[in-house]
Amino acid sequence: MSKFSLPDLWKKETDNAPLFSSLQHEIERVFDEFGSLSSRFENGFLHPRLATFSPKFDLSETDQSIDIEAELPGMTLEQIDISAKDKSLIISGEKSTEKDEVDKDYHITERSYGKFYRSIPLGFTIDPEVVKAKYKDGVLKVTVAKPAEIDDGTQKIEISAG
Repeated sequence: MSKFSLPDLWKKETDNAPLFSSLQHEIERVFDEFGSLSSRFENGFLHPRLATFSPKFDLSETDQSIDIEAELPGMTLEQIDISAKDKSLIISGEKSTEKDEVDKDYHITERSYGKFYRSIPLGFTIDPEVVKAKYKDGVLKVTVAKPAEIDDGTQKIEISAG
């Protein structure tokens, strides 16, 4: 089975999506996040009430599966949600503080908290029965088995001798 199911970042104009639309969306997302950061700083430091949580994801593909790893340090299984919708895998959750420390006057805070939501388009309908998820030491590992009936449109043509 060939590797084809992940959406192609560099689609041709003949494809269903406009050229570079995925890249444009990602650039807009980065600038939106950067713009919202400027109001979060106070005296050069991130204000503790405005810190947000944005976990890092790794996505890889084999002939049999799509593999996703997410860094979710300090979270419990109850704070993480995985679902499938419209040929996409959705990983979301909320990292919350353990207690509100009103008496403390923070000078620096680098830890972040809040909700996160990631929708990962896979290009095929996901069967929840073939998705495996494990969470250990702050790392979520999700493996989505590819369905056997995925067809990339390539057809083998026999070559005859002579």
